[in-house]
Amino acid sequence: AVYHFGSKSGLILAVFDHVRRIGARAMARFGKLEQTPSGKLMSLFDAIADTVERGPELYRATTALLIDGAMSPDPAIRQRARDAETEALAVVKAMVDGCELRAGVDKTAATGAMLSALYGVQMRAFMMGDGFDVRAELNHLKEIGRAVLA
Repeated sequence: AVYHFGSKSGLILAVFDHVRRIGARAMARFGKLEQTPSGKLMSLFDAIADTVERGPELYRATTALLIDGAMSPDPAIRQRARDAETEALAVVKAMVDGCELRAGVDKTAATGAMLSALYGVQMRAFMMGDGFDVRAELNHLKEIGRAVLA
């Protein structure tokens, strides 16, 4: 199958692109269900849970690719891993920026904490495999998210 992509790097880059499209479709599907900025932010958790439940192996493989990609000797793969981080940050930042937060909650800090928590769930899902309930964990994050919303 590698010959179809020209190289191992080409295959890895194609997987990154495929996963990006899956994520974008999930976000679009769940984002349409919500009208308010805070509802759209909460829908992010549902979109992630839905994506994981539809393809847990792909989710775990993507996590491995992101980790390996960040340290890859191939500059194109390293850049794609950085791009994935930049895109994830932009999505979360745009959602948080659209929300009213409780007094004293800094939007930059909330964005960073939210993204770090999502990465934590991703890593735990990767490490624990089938024994980890991603939806339940993301629902806990939704509760925390609701606590900082005004």
